[in-house]
Formats: sequence, structure tokens, C-alpha cells
Amino acid sequence: MRIVTGADEVLEVRRALDDPRRLVLALGLAKGATRQRGGMVIKCPEPNHRDSTPSCSVRLGRDGTIACRCHGCGWSGDALTLVAVALGLDMDRDFRDVLEEAAAIAGVRLEPRADGQRVEGRARPAPRRPAPEPEPEPEPMPDATFASIVAPLLYAGRLDGSPLVADVERYLEARGLIEEARADGWTGLPEPGALVAWVDMLRAVAEPAEGYAPPFTQADLEGSGLLAPGGRTLSHPAARVVIPWRTAAGTVATIQRRRLDAGVPKYVFPSGRAPSAPYGVDRLAELGPDAPVAFVEGAVDVLALRILYRRNGVARVVLGIPGLGGWRPAWAELARGRDAIVAFDGDKAGEDAVEGVARDLFDAGALRVRRAAPVGAKDWAEALAS
Repeated sequence: MRIVTGADEVLEVRRALDDPRRLVLALGLAKGATRQRGGMVIKCPEPNHRDSTPSCSVRLGRDGTIACRCHGCGWSGDALTLVAVALGLDMDRDFRDVLEEAAAIAGVRLEPRADGQRVEGRARPAPRRPAPEPEPEPEPMPDATFASIVAPLLYAGRLDGSPLVADVERYLEARGLIEEARADGWTGLPEPGALVAWVDMLRAVAEPAEGYAPPFTQADLEGSGLLAPGGRTLSHPAARVVIPWRTAAGTVATIQRRRLDAGVPKYVFPSGRAPSAPYGVDRLAELGPDAPVAFVEGAVDVLALRILYRRNGVARVVLGIPGLGGWRPAWAELARGRDAIVAFDGDKAGEDAVEGVARDLFDAGALRVRRAAPVGAKDWAEALAS
């Protein structure tokens, strides 16, 4: 066992935790997890998320240490943060306990410290309380129920010239995506101040009346992951582009929302409703069972690459994954018996992910797998605009 001392111990422990799978197993987070390039995708450990499907990426970052990010709720951190959340510890109050737990997993022994001595500016905490017993996982909401909840939002925000979503239309038009977005059922949300009235509309739809059976209940709405704490408005109100992600049968299984500005998080899904299939899977059969399939990063690039293919007379199905950390090996089955193109962004992260995804595609029965990247642009949306 390696012994570390002094000011370098935090960095050394983080460096020693260089195996995402080992860390996930040690923390008891492997149930339902799937592998990804350089790590694992697990159910989000953030206690308020109550993730029903794996949406949290745990992988080695560019600096060789573990980085975590949930693509459902936006929670993120490093290996120490994951240890703290998994064990019910507070990173400020219980930092020394977090460090010792992490060191034990990494096979590193820390130099003993006297009571009151500080670590990274934090006082040694009182002995740690046992982590609370996890609550039973709720049954996931059926896709049909979720689709009935978002249907009024998709209708009210349709891109038909309404002044409420005019800036959303201008944003998509400036990127050359407006017609494709309309065809795919993309919509918009009004300015944050008007969202309270839209949530009131959803509550009114859920209210039973004589001769009227609502398509969803108030409890369904509360459990949809759409609402901000308190339930008066939607979470992340600045994310105003609404992108429906559908099942193969065409049911809206979740919605992704995007900001118009450069704020963060740029993209959000409802809490606990990460996509169950790539974007565009509902159009997989349109070009026949033998049409090549291209995988890109995100729904925006799906629209952009479709347009570029169409301009060049190329018949290919385009499917989008919700970020590189959101890839699921099971999705490779969609390329069985087809030629497959891994068309991720032309940056280092995209290049690093190609090998693992290509291996999954070959294992699933793709006829041929090749790499395609935008020329002179980071992604396909940028290539379309150039």
C-alpha cells in the first residue's frame, strides 16, 4: 500500500483512483450500469434525482483522473465528489472522512492527523454518521403518460410564428434548422416569466371534471421531472428550445431542452428521464432495412447531417446520442446488418470515443464501420452553417 503525506495527498488520492469500474463497484453503484469508452454509465447517485435508468457518466478525464457528470440532472464532480454522495457525506463538513474512504478504495494510506488539523483548508469533522438507507426506487413513469403531460407544451409552443416563441424560431432559422425542426416536432417555451401560466395550464389539464377524465394526474405531473422545486414553474426556465426524443414507435419518451444563450447547463432533460433510445430512432425504417446509419452527438447534429446528406443526394439514417457519455452499447443493435458511420464531433473527445463505439457496432453485427468527421468545423451544425 502506497503512503502519501502532506499537501499532495488529495491530488495523489485522486490520481490513484484511476479505474472508474473499480470505484463504481466499491461504492455499490454498479447495479444497472453499462460500460462506455473509458468508464461506466450508472444511475445518478445524487439523492434528489432518483434516476430510473443509467444517465451518469463516470470516466477518466483528459487529466487522467475520474470525472463524473449526469446527463439527466447536470450533477457533476470528481472521484471524491462521487465517494461523498454515494456514502452520504458532506464534502465540506466531512472532507477528511471522504478523503480517507477514497484512499482506502485507491489502496493509499494517509498519514495520521491530529484532531483539528486542517486538510485543504477544512477542519477535521466529527465522526461520520452511517449513511442513510436508500429509498426504494420508484417505478418509472410509462412513456405514454409522460407523452400526455408534455403534449400541451408541444402544442402551445409550436413554431408557427407565435410571438411567444419568435426568438426560438429566429435562433433555429439562423442555424439553418428551422424547417427540419418543425418537421420533427420541435417547439419552444416562452420567456421564464410566462412559464408559471403554462404550468398552471398543465395543472388544469390534470384536474378531473364532470364528463372529463384527465390524461394524467397531478401526481403524474409532480413526478414527471419537469417542474422546479415548489412546482410553480418548469426547471431550468432559460432552456427554451424543446426537442422531443421519441421511441421507435414514435411516442415522446422524454424532452430535451436547450438554452438560446451561452449559459449553463446548455442542455437539460427532465430529472430521471434520460433517453431510452437515440434521437431519430422513430425514423430508422424510413429508408429501408439496409440503409446505412450514422451516429452523431446530439439532436441538433441529427438535423444538420440530415440536411447535408439530402443536399448531396445521400440516403442515410442519422441517429443522435445524448453526448458521448450517454452512449449505450445496446444501441449498437440498431446497426445490425447495416453499414455504420461514427460521425462524432471532430475534436479530441469525439476521436477518443470512436474506437469503443466502433467495437460495440462490430460486436452487434454491423456490416462495416467507418469514421466520418466534419471538415473545417467542430460539428455538423457548424459545418451546415459554414
